[in-house]
Amino acid sequence: MMNLYHVKPGERILMLGTGNVGLVVSYQLMQAGCKVVALADAAPRIGGYGVHASKLARCGVPFYLSHTIKEAEGTDCVTGVTIAQVDDHFRFIPGTEKHFDVDTICVAVGLSPMAQLLKMDGVEMADTRGGYIPKCDETGATSIPGIYAAGDVAGIEEASSAMIEGRMSGAAIAEYLGYMTGEEKSSREEELDHSLEALRQGMFAPKNRGKKIEKTEEGIDISETLLTKGYIADDEIKRFPGYRCEAKVHPVIECTQNIPCNPCQTACRKGCISIGDNITSLPISVKGSECIDCGMCVASCSGQAIFLVKKNEDEGTSEITIPYEFLPLPEVGDKGSALSRSGQRICEAEITRVRTSKAYDGTNLVTMKVPTAFEDSARFFIKA
Repeated sequence: MMNLYHVKPGERILMLGTGNVGLVVSYQLMQAGCKVVALADAAPRIGGYGVHASKLARCGVPFYLSHTIKEAEGTDCVTGVTIAQVDDHFRFIPGTEKHFDVDTICVAVGLSPMAQLLKMDGVEMADTRGGYIPKCDETGATSIPGIYAAGDVAGIEEASSAMIEGRMSGAAIAEYLGYMTGEEKSSREEELDHSLEALRQGMFAPKNRGKKIEKTEEGIDISETLLTKGYIADDEIKRFPGYRCEAKVHPVIECTQNIPCNPCQTACRKGCISIGDNITSLPISVKGSECIDCGMCVASCSGQAIFLVKKNEDEGTSEITIPYEFLPLPEVGDKGSALSRSGQRICEAEITRVRTSKAYDGTNLVTMKVPTAFEDSARFFIKA
């Protein structure tokens, strides 16, 4: 409704499910002007990427883990919802009910491949843990010559993985139609297979599904607060390699999970940020590098996990540049409050700079001035 027709589905919304779809759609609902009152999930931990959860938490959206819907109210339409905590056997715990006035409940508790067209064509199918999908080889070739399947139709996975699978199928189709030699196809497949294997590493790799990950690939204790509340606690962030504070202007990278992502490294022309050779490694702020405050790293991070911090030592203030994707945009001179990672008002803030550019690809950069004591915790702005 939102993406295709620009229609708001409701005004006050409860999201059930904290996988990436639930997290991303909740943020998009807020961008559309809806109020997301809470996210609930029967699981004890957030299922999606922490960076997506953090975007919501810093805006003040609460998470209720080990909670699910007990009752939805209304006749012709939803008028309210009650959630309650569940135990290890998913049974409701009496006395834990929480009520919300909502007009919409959004359910994001799993995806299913839409393979109906393939089945109608007579392609041999398989009923797997990943859904009812066509039987196909690594190139996407099905039981019917000339019909290929790639992406979610062949099993739900990452969007990046789906694109690479599509390229692998493209190479196979090109050879099938005579536009590519077998040697060229094999070379292309080897290259793409290496990329696909790299994407399937890290905390969210298929081999790690269902496992309790306690440390990052670098051996750092993961943030339990992030997994259960949606934000990184102040006493946790400094143990991650993206945190750096010795330079006058520097990026603070609050990416704390091994996920396949590296646009920040590519965006920084000064080499201030490095991922290394492994796409799932935690980004680091390179020691001795010189940040020029261009903001490209802030704008390029789809998880909105990068902030620029500039110290004004002579006046005891710091300027924090944050990504901002809501309307209306704050204006220079606006005064309000800075919010913490958990969405709490922590200090007064004043907007000193607002940047928009085609290079930022739709993300605006807003710079707020706060007392230096709050430079490590101020991560969002609301007007007074």
